[in-house]
Amino acid sequence: MTATLLCAALVVVGSLTVGQAVLRLCGASSFSWLSAPVGLSALMVLGSIAVHVPGRANTTALLLGLVIVASVVLQVREPAQRPPLLGLAAALPVLGLVLVPFVAAGHGGILGVSFNNDTAAHLLLAETYGDAAVQRFSELKPVGYPLGPHALMTTVAHVFGVRTDHALTGLTLAVPLLLGWTALGALQHPRRWAAPFVCLVAGMPYLVAAYYGQGAFKELVQALFVLGAAVALAVPPALRARARWVPFAMVLAGTVSVYSTVGMAWPLAFAAVWLAFEALAVLRAGGGLRALLTAARDGLGAVLIGVGVLVAVLLPQLGRILDFVGSDAATIEDSDLGNLVGPLPFGQALGIWDNPDFRFSALNDRAMRLWAAFVGVLLLVALVRAVGRRRLMVPACAATAAAIWAVSDASQSPYVAGKALIIASPLLLLMAAQALVEGDGAIDRRLGRLRLIAPIAAIVLAVGVTDASTSALRFAKVGGTSHADQLRALRSTLDARPTLFLGNDDFLRWELAGVPVEAPFIGFQVLPIRSGKPADALGPFDVDSLEASTLNRFTWVIAPRDATASSVPRQLRPIRRTRDFVLYRRTGTIAEREILPTEGGNGAAPLDCSTPEGLRLSRRTGIAGVRAPAVGVEAPPVPPGGQITVTLQLTAGLWDLVAPYSGPRPLEVRSPGGFARRLEPNLDRGVTRFPIGRLRVRRAGPVGVTFTAMDTPLTASSDVTTVGAVIAVPVAPETRLPLPEACGKLVDWYSFRE
Repeated sequence: MTATLLCAALVVVGSLTVGQAVLRLCGASSFSWLSAPVGLSALMVLGSIAVHVPGRANTTALLLGLVIVASVVLQVREPAQRPPLLGLAAALPVLGLVLVPFVAAGHGGILGVSFNNDTAAHLLLAETYGDAAVQRFSELKPVGYPLGPHALMTTVAHVFGVRTDHALTGLTLAVPLLLGWTALGALQHPRRWAAPFVCLVAGMPYLVAAYYGQGAFKELVQALFVLGAAVALAVPPALRARARWVPFAMVLAGTVSVYSTVGMAWPLAFAAVWLAFEALAVLRAGGGLRALLTAARDGLGAVLIGVGVLVAVLLPQLGRILDFVGSDAATIEDSDLGNLVGPLPFGQALGIWDNPDFRFSALNDRAMRLWAAFVGVLLLVALVRAVGRRRLMVPACAATAAAIWAVSDASQSPYVAGKALIIASPLLLLMAAQALVEGDGAIDRRLGRLRLIAPIAAIVLAVGVTDASTSALRFAKVGGTSHADQLRALRSTLDARPTLFLGNDDFLRWELAGVPVEAPFIGFQVLPIRSGKPADALGPFDVDSLEASTLNRFTWVIAPRDATASSVPRQLRPIRRTRDFVLYRRTGTIAEREILPTEGGNGAAPLDCSTPEGLRLSRRTGIAGVRAPAVGVEAPPVPPGGQITVTLQLTAGLWDLVAPYSGPRPLEVRSPGGFARRLEPNLDRGVTRFPIGRLRVRRAGPVGVTFTAMDTPLTASSDVTTVGAVIAVPVAPETRLPLPEACGKLVDWYSFRE
């Protein structure tokens, strides 16, 4: 978690300092919160040159460090360019919320694992900015896909020499903080208590929390740039006239870097609204067409400079952008739900939902309607006050974002419409907050004691948003890092040679980035499964799941340390072992061997010679690999903080215990005689069996094995660990018998060639 927090801190500091440096170059005499989106865009633009320079991400990491140091020096030398400490502290409530998933899980890791495993592909794409070999072996070659955040996370990872997943989670963690600070830039004459309140409701409303919890960083980053575009138009910082549009151009570059040309829809629509307001202002002042043309001519130079900056900073991505425009990469079928179960209701964008899983309906429809009415009243009050002050850009931008969602909801898939909804949410909450926090002396004096309504309503809004967001964040899944650590440790040994993985891990190609690796399933079926073995994504898989011709394509084989799995052929020599995996090197051609059709997901099956098929085999000349029977018992799920005990009837001797356990929390395993193990969190797909440990039984009889799920005060009750079954396998070598002598025994494999 330390590496993740370091990466988040670098993104935050870099965004605020580099963004302010850009504004200073444009003539800003004081700090502006618009620096947050401007700076993040600048960092992404810098990272995107990695594939065009020697050293790739190592070079951009050096450049990033130099740019941040120079920007910090500027703020040290010019105090007016520094962010106010109270403003920085205003994001503390948001900081508390972004840490909730990790506190609830009790460990760091990747957000959204098992809930949204698209992160695996994003991590692999990010690795291509750091290593040309990864790009060469990667099967992910999306035409024109925008990779601004990916370039940045790889650059940040190289700054600290940490893995890309730490940088990805750090970037995701930083964005809600930047969202909250950006919202502060829209406030004028705020009340003293406004800053932390606005940071909270705009930085981490319910839908932002829900998307954050599933690791959907692209939607969060796009929401930041959309909010930044609105702030840049509503309350632009005082700059030199010629540089007026540079901040907006940088924000626009950010949207293109994260959402490609599709992302420009929001900022350009906002700009069109701003242009209409400006034209109306000229006409209201008594000017006609000539006055409009004069105003347009006067502003043309600044617009052209902004366009020039936009083109210049996007040049490293120009090829990718053009590929995107000329392809159908942005096309998503109207029926595509992604990981949703249906369309998301608009009410979720208003800051609260009483179901921690945003994909499902509200638990109390009446309460949600009351909440929508409450926020609706705040939006109406904000609109009335904006009309009275003639400051309509924030309401207009919020309405435009809502309109974009409405069009998307009516014409595109629920998956796409959901993205538009989360992008609109911070703007809607900012507008609602403005109704409560922006002072108006004349109105306040007329209200008298009714002025207390504003802080009371603010407390209601803040408490509601905090409660809903906390619930969603406690529900978030945080993947453990144990398997990634173990597989990463094997990567150097593999030497970029063909590798087979016999587990089921959607993150495999990132964990072994730069290695040509295949598996029976990696999200979908990759290799053909032989008849008689499980052919679905759940598995489990072992060497007998594949034909020998398939096995012989690979130099290396990585298999879970599953004592129930089929024994490996002699041509697979064990080279290294980790806690959960064994690495084998193929030293010769593996001969085909047969399995019984009843083996299924087990490593062996009894040869029943009373059946015609069994009788036929018993009369053939051949050899069979025979193993001692295992002892298994089903195990119920373990709730957070709960405990279960299963009892196995075992004989004296050594036994290997395995279980297809899966859960977001660590498990403590104990058995009489001093046996104690800790099983790390595992959210891999399927029913792969992993080792628990080796148990010595001194006297035959019942042996209890106790599982205790660890928890924290924030752990959600839904974070149940599934043990599935506990299987004890006697530690004994496989026996080879002539086929006629294998009747009634557990046969792992047989062959007619020996």
